[in-house]
Amino acid sequence: MIWLNETNGADKVELEYGKKCLKFKGHINGAIMGSAYGGSVEAFAKLWKGRGTIYGFDTFEDLHPGHLADDTASFEAICMDHWYHEDRFGKDKLRIEYQREELDSQGLDNAILIKGEVHKDSCKDIDKLHYVFLDMDIPQSMRNGYLAVKDRIVKGGYLLLHDIQNIKSVRDWYEAEVDQSLWTKSKKSYDGNLLTVLKRK
Repeated sequence: MIWLNETNGADKVELEYGKKCLKFKGHINGAIMGSAYGGSVEAFAKLWKGRGTIYGFDTFEDLHPGHLADDTASFEAICMDHWYHEDRFGKDKLRIEYQREELDSQGLDNAILIKGEVHKDSCKDIDKLHYVFLDMDIPQSMRNGYLAVKDRIVKGGYLLLHDIQNIKSVRDWYEAEVDQSLWTKSKKSYDGNLLTVLKRK
């Protein structure tokens, strides 16, 4: 399966923190919001097989929810179009049916795919989270995802956010609405990978 963040190296950082989660005792849970072609869900399901469940949230369509952006012609509203129209990526591999079949063929029943726009109650049936990755490009989507997970991330759990550095509207949301008193920010710089890494206090 395709992992878009292999194009910028963020995949390696994501897996680094996925491995750190193996330190937690008992069953671990993770949520990837904005899972696109499913490569990250596949990788985490393999890494956590027998230890945890990874939830992949996406529209699973060639329909980036640009209607949620303040400006429907802005970069954040149309940024996925580039991938949808590249021959090596396309649209067919976005479908939930395709991704479920791929995961099932590998016996990865610890990967759960959830279709639709993320909202504040998207994680109401997940009691705790050890790892969360938010990569939805649009401030409203990031806000909804953050509200869905912030009170479910365990002490010492990780919240990774993509595109804070390069999409101004997402950075503005982050600076205004993510309560820094809840988190310790990674001392490492992941600017080249467009990642911000937080650890729950």
